[in-house]
Amino acid sequence: MEEPTGKDVYEDKIRALQESIFSLRLSRGVLLDLLYQSQLKQKKEAENLRRENANLKKQVGDYARQLWEKNKRICELEKHIH
Repeated sequence: MEEPTGKDVYEDKIRALQESIFSLRLSRGVLLDLLYQSQLKQKKEAENLRRENANLKKQVGDYARQLWEKNKRICELEKHIH
């Protein structure tokens, strides 16, 4: 069996480093994809919350107007009684 030469040792190291680089690039791609998906989900949730908030504000405004009208009607009726 032949002893590995200096060139063979360096070629093996280069191959191992190339494989490590490939793995790191793959991991980086997966992480970037996960980050993108997370940001997309966060944007959707924020938009849903904005819509829900607008809807709740509208409901509160409608309810306040109803109360105002009923209170106004009560005041008018009390004026007629007294």
